[in-house]
Amino acid sequence: MPPKRSLEFSSPPPPAKRVAGPSFTEGSSSSSIFATPRTPKRYSLPAPSDSPTNPFGLNRPLKANPLKLPPPMSYSKYVALRMQVVVHPSRDDMYEDGKMPPFRIVHVPINYSFKLFQKLIMFMFECDPADALKARDANAGGHLFEIVKSVGMFDSKERPGQMQSGCIIAKLSSERDPYFRPGGLEGEVEADEGDEEAVWSWENEEEFTLENVWPRGSSLRRGLIYHHNDHTTLHITINTVPLPSRKGTGNRPYTFFARGHINLNELPTPEPSPSHPQARIPLYTRTPTIFPSGKNALSLPPWIMRPKDMDEAISVIRWNAATAWETYLDRCKDVDRRIALAEARRRKRKEQENEIPSSDPMPSSDISFVDAPTPGLTLLSSSSPFLDNIPPTPAPVQPLHKLIVDRTSRRLSLLAQKGLRDFESDEEEELDELAGDDDGEDSFILASEADLRHARGHGMIRGIDVDEDGRRWETDVAKERKREAAALKDEVAI
Repeated sequence: MPPKRSLEFSSPPPPAKRVAGPSFTEGSSSSSIFATPRTPKRYSLPAPSDSPTNPFGLNRPLKANPLKLPPPMSYSKYVALRMQVVVHPSRDDMYEDGKMPPFRIVHVPINYSFKLFQKLIMFMFECDPADALKARDANAGGHLFEIVKSVGMFDSKERPGQMQSGCIIAKLSSERDPYFRPGGLEGEVEADEGDEEAVWSWENEEEFTLENVWPRGSSLRRGLIYHHNDHTTLHITINTVPLPSRKGTGNRPYTFFARGHINLNELPTPEPSPSHPQARIPLYTRTPTIFPSGKNALSLPPWIMRPKDMDEAISVIRWNAATAWETYLDRCKDVDRRIALAEARRRKRKEQENEIPSSDPMPSSDISFVDAPTPGLTLLSSSSPFLDNIPPTPAPVQPLHKLIVDRTSRRLSLLAQKGLRDFESDEEEELDELAGDDDGEDSFILASEADLRHARGHGMIRGIDVDEDGRRWETDVAKERKREAAALKDEVAI
């Protein structure tokens, strides 16, 4: 019985492997079939830039505003730090006679960079940025941070806030760092290369934050050593004194406690010379202050003003005022701008002094290299227009680039000196061997390759030397063996 409906086998068409091209209509020109295909669109890739983790990268520009406050964060992520003065030129021992050295206890956001944190230390101890610049110009050295791990503290009853032991793992300084400090870098690099046991590294102040020091929160095993200059040192550790809790968010520091006034920019008193005796009556010098005075002075009651005793506790209202911290940062920005401008002028003046005047051309050599004696060697003359169009190689501008160039140059110089010493020693040995050879009948000259192969095949020569004329000379060992063989042959014949 035939089926009522015929079976229809329909299967989906196989997927196309390639997208069909455009169909040409009858009205289209026949020449379009043979036309040049359209050039595919080219996407321009961005120029490769240096990675932040690339140790060989030179593109490390400074931030436009390194003193800008970071985004607000929760107070629970703040870190309570104790800034303790341990070395100062005013006293040989800051803890003598049971005195308590000046210190500050501050609540600091953990996302503060060390560039900003250094300004905070100056703010807490009322350091005028202009005075700090004068101290640096007086060859007192710039500031320096040292990150310490495995910290061991002194007894809190004897020397509170002072570290006793630890291991330095990193250093930070925009004024002492040889990778970023303008000027001479050879001394720092040679000291760094000579110290093979050093395990610390230089870090960038603008990129390194307090979170890199305390990544797991407030750890008593980590600390900082802050050298304000060559004569003043502070130890910065985690506070252990009970403090009131704070709730909320912010990006400003908060001072909990402060004790003692001290000038971090103070320098040691120079020894009086015999020709200029010291005056009996000291001259009055105005104590610098960072807080505004006159019309912009803070309205502080008399009991909050500076106490007569320099070791007494200080009211923290001056630091926790609404705009005190921001105003101080603005002053620091102005000083940094003036420093950068002065440094740019000094660098430009130095470049102009080192430039070769155009009226004094380089002395030309008397030897002409146009007609080179060596076949196949073509050299250009000094008056070639091609050489005139080649721009001179610029000197390294970035301090890090200059550091790498200087280090590479020194290494190449050492390798060259070592190679010259080896070459001189080999030349002396060769001269000694030639001096020991005899030019008489005992000398055996191989005039051709056939003679050399014959001599080597019969074991006549063990070593061969070649002189400047291309002649091959047998060595002393071969001549000695030749004499022994001749003597043995004579004995057998007898």
